[in-house]
Amino acid sequence: MAEKTWGQKWNYATTTATTQQQQRNIIWFLKAFLRGDSGVGSPPTLGLWTVYYSCDSAVAGSADDQVDRWGTTFDNTKVVRNSAGSAHSWFVLKSPSNFGVSGNGPYYLIIDYVGSDDYHADFIYSKAAPTGGTTLVRPTATDEFGHAGIQTHSSFGSESWNCHGLLSSDGIFWLFVGKVGSGGVNLCLAGQALAEASASDLANLAIYSKYDAASPPVPTNRSNFQTTNNWKIRDYSNTSIQPIKPCTLSDGSNTVHEDIVIRKSDQKYIDLPIYMYIAVAGQRDLRGRLFDIRWGPSVLPEGQVDPSVASPTSTMLGDCWFPANAVPNL
Repeated sequence: MAEKTWGQKWNYATTTATTQQQQRNIIWFLKAFLRGDSGVGSPPTLGLWTVYYSCDSAVAGSADDQVDRWGTTFDNTKVVRNSAGSAHSWFVLKSPSNFGVSGNGPYYLIIDYVGSDDYHADFIYSKAAPTGGTTLVRPTATDEFGHAGIQTHSSFGSESWNCHGLLSSDGIFWLFVGKVGSGGVNLCLAGQALAEASASDLANLAIYSKYDAASPPVPTNRSNFQTTNNWKIRDYSNTSIQPIKPCTLSDGSNTVHEDIVIRKSDQKYIDLPIYMYIAVAGQRDLRGRLFDIRWGPSVLPEGQVDPSVASPTSTMLGDCWFPANAVPNL
C-alpha cells in the first residue's frame, strides 16, 4: 500500500512543429507539471509547487513576486535558451512547506535554460530562498546544489517525445521525458524527501538527474541509480554536498530482485524498499528511504503494471516499481 497520495500525468505529447520548439516544450513541461498548469492537461492538483519568480529572457522578476512569465500554456517565445551571460529564461519554483515530511521545507528549484544548445539545462536546488537574477544570469542561493548541463532531448527532429510526471500530495516528484518508440524514458529528474530520516536532518532533499541514450533507455535501472553524483544530498547540517546511492541486497554476483521474481508464498512480484546511504569513504551512513519507490523484478518490461494483482498500483520503470496505475507510451 502506498504511503502517500500521488498525482500522475502520463503521455503529455510535446509539439513537433520544430526541433527547437519541442526542446523548449520539454523545459516548459518540467515547470508546468509541478505547478499544475492547465496546459499540461489533467495536471495534478495536490502537492503543487508555487511560482517564486521567473524570467522569460525579456523581463526578469524579483524575488517572491510570484509572477509566472513562462505562462500556463506553452509559448515558444517565453522559454528561451542562450549561453551564459546572454539573455535567457529561468524559473524559480517553491515547494510545499511540508515537503515530504512535516516541517521539512520549503525548498526551491531553479530551472536555468542556459547552455550551448536547446536540449541542455541546469537544475539547481536550495533550502535558502534564491535572490538576484537578471535576464543575463539566474538567481543564486547560499546553499544551492544540483546538476548542471543535464541533457533533456536528443539533437534530432521529426520525432515524437512524451513527458510524464508523478507528484505526491506533499510535493515530492518524479519527472520523465522519453522518445516515443525508444522502449523507455530517456530523462529522469527527481526531488525526494526521505522516509525514516534523522530528526536532526536539516536538509532532507535528495535529488536525482540522469539522461540515458541507451537502447532502450533506462535512467532508473540499478546501474544508473548507483552511479556516483547522479543522486546528491546535502549533509545533515546543510553545509556541504554529499553523493548518495541506493542500497541493494546482493549475494556478490546478482541482487535479490534479479534472482527472485515472484514470492512463492503469495505469488506476488518482489518489491523491496530502497534505502539511501552516503557514498563517501569514511562517512558511510544511512540517510533514509525513498517513499513508495521499490526495487522490482528486472525481468518485467518497461512500463509494465504489476500483473500479479487485480488492481495494479505500481508501474515498472528500470529496476523500480513506481506508484502509478498507467502504462506510459514508450
